[in-house]
Amino acid sequence: MKTSFPGRTTGEARFRQVAASVLATLHLLNAATVYVVLNGGRPAPSDQDGLGAADLACLLSICLSIAAIQFCLRPSVRRVLAPWWAAPAVVLGAIASLRLAALF
Repeated sequence: MKTSFPGRTTGEARFRQVAASVLATLHLLNAATVYVVLNGGRPAPSDQDGLGAADLACLLSICLSIAAIQFCLRPSVRRVLAPWWAAPAVVLGAIASLRLAALF
């Protein structure tokens, strides 16, 4: 006699693990990038290389946020993961956007 939980197949549970792993990796990379942006030291206005690196890190963080949000909006992912999985990407993207605006 085969027993299983109703509504959850083993394939769906495995997909949940894979989707959560992908999103966790994106969120960790994004958080590390935001940390570098915020704690990388304030470059002097005459330091063009430092300003360029900070701009690049902000843009990378915004791109990672967009990728995570797009991944969360996929119907197959929305079916297995809760909506709060997109919240870290929204918050980190907003922080990077504000920092980018403050650099100019």
